[in-house]
Amino acid sequence: MAYRGEKPACLLVCSSHPKGVSAQSFIHAFTLTSSTFNIYLATPDGKTIDFVDVNEGNRQWLAEFKSKPISKPHLLENMDGTQFLALVIPSCPGALYDLASSPFMAGILKTFMAEKSSKWGEVHVVVDSHVVTGQNEQSTLTAVQNLILISNASALIAGEDIHAQFDPEEYFGMYRQGFSAYAPGLPEFFLKQFHTAFSSLSSGSLSVLDYGSGPSILGAISAAPVAKEIVLSDFVENNRIAVEKWLAGDSKAFDWTSYFKYVINDLEGLGSEKVKEREELIRNKVKAVVACDVNKHPPIEEEYCREYDVVMCCLVLQCATQSKAEFEAGMKRLATLVKPGGLFLFVGVIRTAEVGFYVVANKRFRSYGVSHEMAKETMEKAGFSDIKQESIPAKNDDKSVQAYFFMQGKKM
Repeated sequence: MAYRGEKPACLLVCSSHPKGVSAQSFIHAFTLTSSTFNIYLATPDGKTIDFVDVNEGNRQWLAEFKSKPISKPHLLENMDGTQFLALVIPSCPGALYDLASSPFMAGILKTFMAEKSSKWGEVHVVVDSHVVTGQNEQSTLTAVQNLILISNASALIAGEDIHAQFDPEEYFGMYRQGFSAYAPGLPEFFLKQFHTAFSSLSSGSLSVLDYGSGPSILGAISAAPVAKEIVLSDFVENNRIAVEKWLAGDSKAFDWTSYFKYVINDLEGLGSEKVKEREELIRNKVKAVVACDVNKHPPIEEEYCREYDVVMCCLVLQCATQSKAEFEAGMKRLATLVKPGGLFLFVGVIRTAEVGFYVVANKRFRSYGVSHEMAKETMEKAGFSDIKQESIPAKNDDKSVQAYFFMQGKKM
């Protein structure tokens, strides 16, 4: 694949026929893709582009573009489709007279259809195998945005790659900063919701599962007083090791004291002397730290694959799934771990797009995007009722995330 620096390459193909290329469609295609890709412009025979529908609004942009070296097209005949991550064809009235019958264009399209994964877009837009064809001026903007979304997704960390890439120490840095880059007060919001949920439970003999706890023990702070046993679990081995360190009292383990104080002092109204007591209570109540994978059956180590009185799942399901079907299937597997009448505590992210990501130390991990409605509907389909929800808005400069939510449901 062709690269200049760190950006992947995108082939922008235009007609060179006198019938021309839509000026506005080309501008949309070029300006949007250039932010993500290195652009290679190509036309049949490398001829200059004739723009149509030029007006006062785009005339100056086109004049400036034509003065740059990048405006000189490469020969389409010399382009190798295997060297590009993406292919964009803006709205070209002239395409019917040259591109449509070009064997070179056909060859490039066949390469993309054979090598890239298929994906369809909407609004008179074809987004197929990382190929975009802007069928009219109105469609180009949506088409290219979808292309960038799909191409970005291929660079996100997901699946088995998480084992090697997710570093608990880097994740702890987010706690030290109070998740200020995402939503100020985010950990406190979740801790308050857990406190409220567990405070409504009076029994001291409950079985509690924290599914996908990560390297954290925060969910156990409010769970410990009402639990007989707590099982912690995570997909990533290094996260489980980090939890085991804390449980063993290792001096190098992350210090959760400030979060214990928030729950015990601020939410429960108890003195700071109770912090050490709660820490020891958790160490006594946690019976195991085990592996889990919500995309498999069973979703947790077989010895611990049973029904629990309370199951927590915090910021995990969306990170482990990549489609609506996987998200719904994962939710159903989680539901099998909750006793009838038991409580399910679910924490997630409301995103503006289906493909999203979260960042840990400049590493981008994939996260599936859902809406409030979809999250609630998925819980209901999995067999949960009496669903209550709370949310906290995301930081304003993060346009891809609208809010973080907490949902609580009872297993029917």
